[in-house]
Order: sequence, then structure tokens, then C-alpha cells
Amino acid sequence: MVAPAARRSLWLLGLAVLALHLLLLARMSLPPVASAAAPPGALQTRVLAPPEPPATTPPPRAAAPQPAPQSKAAQRPALVRKAAPAPARPASKVASTDTATAAIAPAPATPDRSARLQAAYASWQAQQAATDPAATPHAPPTESLPTPLPASLPTVAARAEPVPAAAEAPAPAAPPAEPQAPLANKAPLAPKPAAAPLVLPPSTVLSFDVAGHVKGFNYQARATLTWQSDASHYQLRQQIRLFLLGSRAQESRGRITAQGLQPEQFVDEAGKTRRAELDFQAHQARFSDGEIATTALADGTQDRLSIFIQLGALMAAAPERYPRGTSITFATVGPRRIDPWTFTVAGPEVLHLPAGDIPALKLQRLPRGGDERRDTLWLGTELHYLPVRIRLAEAGGDFVDLRLSGHESP
Repeated sequence: MVAPAARRSLWLLGLAVLALHLLLLARMSLPPVASAAAPPGALQTRVLAPPEPPATTPPPRAAAPQPAPQSKAAQRPALVRKAAPAPARPASKVASTDTATAAIAPAPATPDRSARLQAAYASWQAQQAATDPAATPHAPPTESLPTPLPASLPTVAARAEPVPAAAEAPAPAAPPAEPQAPLANKAPLAPKPAAAPLVLPPSTVLSFDVAGHVKGFNYQARATLTWQSDASHYQLRQQIRLFLLGSRAQESRGRITAQGLQPEQFVDEAGKTRRAELDFQAHQARFSDGEIATTALADGTQDRLSIFIQLGALMAAAPERYPRGTSITFATVGPRRIDPWTFTVAGPEVLHLPAGDIPALKLQRLPRGGDERRDTLWLGTELHYLPVRIRLAEAGGDFVDLRLSGHESP
């Protein structure tokens, strides 16, 4: 049998264990009460955190950012759950889930509560403006914030800092150079480049021995090239006399300008006389027997005879400007039309001519387009760059070759 003292000790121990269980059960029931009371306490604490309100009123969605404070309130039951026995954990999870759901779901806003939240947010803005002047330039972007909540404002402000940088981005896209473009168009035109220097030869009569081939027939002839000029006008005539076959002549007349020769009339006499009249004031060329009656006339145009003297005048004035490979192009008037003639400098040569050994500069005109004619011109470098040899060749094999035999003053 158990002694009375031992029985008393067992009763006391049982009462102690029962009291301990009751105490533990009482503490296990505390988390739901604390979690139910947590949201109001958390809301009261967060609302009272900002300072005095400013004059501006924020948008009405002020109650949404409370998740941060309530997450702290939810952590308090979590500490109790760790210390509580295992059977109490499901109840604490339910309580925590209910608390999180209450934090996410928007609480019904009463008039007094909404006013207090707006006033608290306004006071928080006033405090930020008063304590941090550097943040003042970023105040305008807050107007575009979707949720002006106190809890999210620091994050939004950090994101709002790049907004001015984005606003500055259009600055490089609008350089002042483009508005100045119209001014450049209104600027006075640049002066025309100075005319190439020219040195015209003195009046001279050149004599040539002629060898040719036409339609299977070889022939010999004599020719003259007469150049006459004064201060303002010139006359140039080339004539080839064929024994028993008559003669052929070409003549160019015109003015002498700062740009060189300016033909006014070109005449070709080959059984039938054809004329080309050049009117540089009207910029028109008229043909007596041409493919078209009139055509446009550009400044600097030459004819098929004056071009030889014009080329020589350019070379005589500045031979260093025309090294080997240099090309010179002129619009050239013929008896029936105007064609572009391009001469290329081939280089110096020494010719063995009837007039003797003569140093010369060779120029070539190659075929272009439908024109199969090849012209080669040699200008005497010691004879004022006058022509000392002229060879005109057709694609079918016909040619005429004029070689200097003498020269004299007229």
C-alpha cells in the first residue's frame, strides 16, 4: 500500500501537470486573438508614422500599401508557433493565412479612416520635401505614380530618378544643325571657279602634207590651216586641195573671251555648204541642214575646228596642269549636231615630220557611243601648242593624216 505522504505527492504532481497543460492551452489560444487584433494595431501604427500633412491631396487609393506593416505583425505569431507544441501548428497556419488574406484584401474604407490616411500621406510628403531638398526636383514625376502609398514611395522615388534622364533623351535628337540648314540655303552662292588660264598663239599659217584613204582609194594632197586673231575676234580656216578632185574646207569664226574662243559660226564645205550658228546669249545653236533645226547651247561649247586651238591655248598657259592621263571634254558643234568630245593627254613625243623633228604633246579622242571616229592630235610644244599633226580615222578604215610641212606669219 502507498503511504499517505506518497499519495499526497502524486496528487500534487498531477495537479502541477494539469495546471501546466491548462497554461499551455491558454497560450495556444492567444495567437488568433492577437492576429485578429493585429491589423488595426498595424494600421494605426503605420498611419501615425508620417508627419503633419501638406496642402496637396493624393489619389484615393491610399489603403493598399499596408502589406509591409502587417507582414511584421504576422511574424509575431510565427515566433509563438515555433515555441508551441506540434499539435498547435495547424491552427497557427490557419491564423497566419487569415492574417495574410486580410492584409492583401482591401479593407473597407470609412470616411474618417480615408481622411486620416490622406492626411498622413500628405504630411509624409511635406516632411520629405522639408528634410530632403534634393528630392524636390523629383516631385513632378510623382503625379504620374499609379499608387501614391507611403510604403511604396521610397521605391517609386528610386525609380523616378531615371525619369528625368529619359526626359533628357530627346535633347540629342534635336541638334541645332538642322534648323540652320535653311540658313545655308539662303546663303549667297559661292563664286564660280576662275577660268583656266589660256595663252592664244599669234596669227600663223600652217602648211601640211596630207595622206588619206577613202573608200579603197589612197590619195595625196596639201592643206593649210590659217589662224588669225585680234584682241576680240578670231578666224580659223582649214582647206584641203585634192588634185583633180577639188577641195574641202572648214571655217570657224567667233569672239575671244576670258574663257577662250567662243565660236559664232561654223561652216563645212564639202560639195554642199552646211552652217551652224551659235547664239550664246540665247543659248541656242541653229543648223542649216541638221537633224534638228535648233538645240540648246552650253557655255564653253567649241566647234570641230576651234577645239584644236582651244586645247593648245590651255596647254600653253599651264602645261603642268595636264599630266599624262588628264581628260578634257568639250561640247563640240558639227555641221548637223552637237556631240561631246573628250581628249585624253597621252604624253610627249618627238615627231619626224616634213618640217623637221618637232617635240609635241599627243592627245587622243576615243570613240564614244555611236561615234566610231578616232582623232589624234599633236600640239607643237615649241610652236605655241599649235597643231603640227592631225589624224582623223573612221571605223571602216578611212582616214586622213595631216603632217606639218611649214609655218609662217600671215
